[in-house]
Amino acid sequence: MGTQIEAVVSQPYYQADRQLLYPAGTRITGTVQKSSSAGWMKRNGSIVFAFSSVRMPDGTTSDIHSTVGGIQAERSEGLDVGKEGEIRATTSTFARLLAPVSLIGPSRAVADTTLQKTAWSRAGEGRKGFGLLGVGAAQASASTAIGFGYFGAAKRLCDAFITKGSNVELPVNTPIFLRLDSNDPSVALATR
Repeated sequence: MGTQIEAVVSQPYYQADRQLLYPAGTRITGTVQKSSSAGWMKRNGSIVFAFSSVRMPDGTTSDIHSTVGGIQAERSEGLDVGKEGEIRATTSTFARLLAPVSLIGPSRAVADTTLQKTAWSRAGEGRKGFGLLGVGAAQASASTAIGFGYFGAAKRLCDAFITKGSNVELPVNTPIFLRLDSNDPSVALATR
């Protein structure tokens, strides 16, 4: 915490009356106010920036008070911004919903009293636990295929609910939007 950060205004920012407020190239500095690392049980990391100083391209400086208002990130990056400007790593809700569903295949196979499982169903169960190697090994017996299926389901459940969460990673030049404490709603920036 307290680490210095710098951002650069990537596009000119105008006030509502079309008066230029911050030209492109304006540098905004601040500090990391709070950060937390990812933890077990899918607890994700987060970070809060506070920006406090503006240096115009002509060298003049002024004070500002702003927080992060938004971030332009791909959905696959798993980032979200809270109301207080906290950038948080996120976990896919879809993956969490699908994890328990992965128990259906092996459970149905156990309930099936016939010992003649098809090669196709064995391959599917084996793939869940050990990928391509599991597909071949599951052909040994129905019990092996069911075991691989349960192993794959346990692995998915562990990944969805127990393992460490994700940390916040902002690549260089990630566009962020600032929320100014004055009447000016936001400024488009790129992190450095």
